[in-house]
Amino acid sequence: MKIDKDRRRITIQNIQDLPTLSVVMAKMVEMLDSQEASPKELADLIAEDQSILSAILKLVNSAFYGFPRKITSAHQAVVILGFSTVKSIALGASIFKAKPRKGGKEVFDRSGLWVHSLGVATASKLIAQKIGHGDTDEAFVAGLLHDVGKVVFDTQFPAEFLEVVEKAEDENILILEAERGILGLNHAEAGQILLFKWQLPLPVVNAVGFHHDLEKAPATYLRLAAIVHLADIICRKLKIGSGGDTRIPKADRNAMKTLHITTPMLEEVLKETRAQKELIELFRDI
Repeated sequence: MKIDKDRRRITIQNIQDLPTLSVVMAKMVEMLDSQEASPKELADLIAEDQSILSAILKLVNSAFYGFPRKITSAHQAVVILGFSTVKSIALGASIFKAKPRKGGKEVFDRSGLWVHSLGVATASKLIAQKIGHGDTDEAFVAGLLHDVGKVVFDTQFPAEFLEVVEKAEDENILILEAERGILGLNHAEAGQILLFKWQLPLPVVNAVGFHHDLEKAPATYLRLAAIVHLADIICRKLKIGSGGDTRIPKADRNAMKTLHITTPMLEEVLKETRAQKELIELFRDI
């Protein structure tokens, strides 16, 4: 299993793009690898792809952000939201559009996963607001990308990931447990590898990587990982989209303590997230 795990890590680290990523997104990945991207260059590049630009503008003009005036261009989005947030949303939207490699089949409901991810992004931002976390947009992005490793598995290892999904369904276990048994690593680790390669902010990278293993999270990134951990559980309870299985992960007993969040505060987050469920599901088609 160790050999397979190492091989899969190397495969993910060597990803230059994902199948059917647009030319613009391939250029973006190349730009990020070069470490020479400027906000203007990013905005100009996004503006070349109407599909990705539409997804970004649809998100930033929604109630998720609540800006008083409409944002109509990638340049405005970068100025208002910042380089890092727009880059992360653009990559996220593009990744979820990626299709399996030639000859492979999409193993699970990608649109459902996108809706689930938007739900977790929403709940993450709400939790961040409740506890006074310094960067609520960072929490939104971490929630949006928390399950990106499942797309990596679906596109890079479709046959094995099909086994994972079937095992989770047949044995009524978390997809996380099935991944570890068949692939040797889980989707959180896969997402962490990819997002680190693509130079997303380290708090986001590590929140994604440790949201199922808070006890392993470095202290610097523990709070954000705990935010995503609880947001994921809230959205599973509310059945917002699909994470690929029907189980609800067990809440880490130290997550609430880490965040200094009370049960009534979490109940408020659940209530507010439920109120946005209908809006979130409108974003099923990206």
